[in-house]
Amino acid sequence: MKRFGSVFAVFAAAFGLSAVPVDLQVTNEIDLGTPVKHVRAALTRLGKKDYLLVRYANGPRVDPWPEVFEYSTDSFKLSLLDLRTNKVLWTKDLGMDIPTGDWFCPVVSVDRDGDGDDEIFYVGPGRKGAPLSQERCIIVLNGRTGEQIDKYSLHIAGGPMAEIFRVMLMGGRGKDGRMMLVYANGTYRDMLFHGYDPKGKILWKSKFPVDGTPRSTHCTPVGDFDGDGSDEVLWGERMVNFRRGDELFCAKEDKWDGHSDIAMPIFDGKGKFIGFWTCRESGASAPEQFRVNFYDPRGKLLWGKFKDGHMDRGGCVRINAAGDKVVWVQEEGSWLKKEKSFPVKYFTTEGKEVPVPKALEAYAPRSIDVDGDGVHELLINRNLYRWPSGEKVGYVKEGYTIFGAHLLDDCGGESIVTFTHSGKIRILTDRNAKWSEAGVRRYAHPYYRKCLQHTIVGYNFGNELAGI
Repeated sequence: MKRFGSVFAVFAAAFGLSAVPVDLQVTNEIDLGTPVKHVRAALTRLGKKDYLLVRYANGPRVDPWPEVFEYSTDSFKLSLLDLRTNKVLWTKDLGMDIPTGDWFCPVVSVDRDGDGDDEIFYVGPGRKGAPLSQERCIIVLNGRTGEQIDKYSLHIAGGPMAEIFRVMLMGGRGKDGRMMLVYANGTYRDMLFHGYDPKGKILWKSKFPVDGTPRSTHCTPVGDFDGDGSDEVLWGERMVNFRRGDELFCAKEDKWDGHSDIAMPIFDGKGKFIGFWTCRESGASAPEQFRVNFYDPRGKLLWGKFKDGHMDRGGCVRINAAGDKVVWVQEEGSWLKKEKSFPVKYFTTEGKEVPVPKALEAYAPRSIDVDGDGVHELLINRNLYRWPSGEKVGYVKEGYTIFGAHLLDDCGGESIVTFTHSGKIRILTDRNAKWSEAGVRRYAHPYYRKCLQHTIVGYNFGNELAGI
């Protein structure tokens, strides 16, 4: 057995495989006590410990696009889960005045007063009995108890339904490193931003009107990308700072005036921001422009691919412990016409296409480092594969993935958070995972945690972690 192990280690090294097998097991299970149809989750910090905050409903995941809008049949609930005791610490029913869709109720956890405990902020209704009213508010909860402790008024700008209710809420550091909130709406047309201090006072307002420049994305990564001590948000091909609400740059050299589905910041192995990757929807007003682009840190276009297609999904894979990356894109078929998505395409950060086994071309890969070695595995259709061999090393046999991230102090790798329709939240980890220097550096990066505070906002599904 010892001789076989040494032979396997040599074989694995030659083909880029790990000599240690992945042992993916359910290590935590928490019952929400109710059936659910969709769940989102984020981290909330109380003292020096992280807890899992989940927003869920046993009803349709309502989208504000009128052609697919559904009536809610249940209300959103928020629950705080303790991963050490597998207990639900508290649950708050948000009521039927909030439609059960991602765009109607973004949720963020940030420490507004510096006492070490996060407060929980979410966008709620401004008037009872009027779920589609343009009067909205930001509601503040005590992170330890779930009790409401504050409320800020806001007013959503008018416009088509699909525009009004695609709202974002972001937390970060503004002037002098002080905590603040940024509320924004307007994905496709005029884009409005409001900056709030911790007590709800408006610090600034800004507007980016329809003017031939790029519009927003469905995911909005927040971080201190330029290293000035305050945060920025990557809003499509535009970077907006939290200090004043103005843009640091807008990548408009290729005359794009449409909307991108994905905007993902990319960092090198030392944690330095080196650029960002965007995947665009089709736009008749700019048919000649690339549909996927790689930019430098100041928004200069380095290279692009494809001149047509709705590039609905995209991401990044960390391919070695040194932190080198490849990016990927997938063209979305028409789900209204029952057309399937096209195979995933992978590229180096210099724009060279990377051939992969057929297993890695399948729908919407998730990058997760389950074994902690600083190299991503890919979770695709419940199967876990190694990069670049396509070797299957694990399987999520039940439940639906919410996100993958480093959650447990006694595990050196990233865990997979799932839910079942029966209402169980499960954490899957690799029992053979080991701490590595590369993994420790990733988890310690400030952007890593900031991502996990925003995973109940828009379509920030935690995939943005892959860029580190």
